[in-house]
Amino acid sequence: MAEEKHSLQIKNVGKRFGARQVLDGISLSAQEGTALGFVGHNGSGKTVLFKCICGFLAVSEGEILIDNIPVGIGERMPHNIACSIEEPAFLEEYSGLQNLDFLYRLRHRKDRQKMRDFMELVHLDPTDKKRVGKYSLGMKQRLALAQV
Repeated sequence: MAEEKHSLQIKNVGKRFGARQVLDGISLSAQEGTALGFVGHNGSGKTVLFKCICGFLAVSEGEILIDNIPVGIGERMPHNIACSIEEPAFLEEYSGLQNLDFLYRLRHRKDRQKMRDFMELVHLDPTDKKRVGKYSLGMKQRLALAQV
């Protein structure tokens, strides 16, 4: 029987900061298109795990693979994922589309239709004039994902 392919594989991951063990033996796998979220008490390691998945922190034990490629810091950071780790910061007085447009101009991107497409992909209406300051945390996090 062929092994099922997963886009994300976390294999027995541990993370230490000095003598403090923050993650210990974490394993999971997820197929492409899966949305993941982690629930736990403050200080339980949720943010640390996400930072390891994104390549912002190196694991102390185990490995993380995205599309069967080990994740690491620097050149081995994954380029095909989007993630919102904490509450994103936006210009509160502007709409979601205005915020994305501002970021697109900073990055010298030309294709403005992609902004609208990404907003729709995360279930936000690009024609909505609602200020981001009135968005829920979930809406802000989805807008952060639409920045890619």
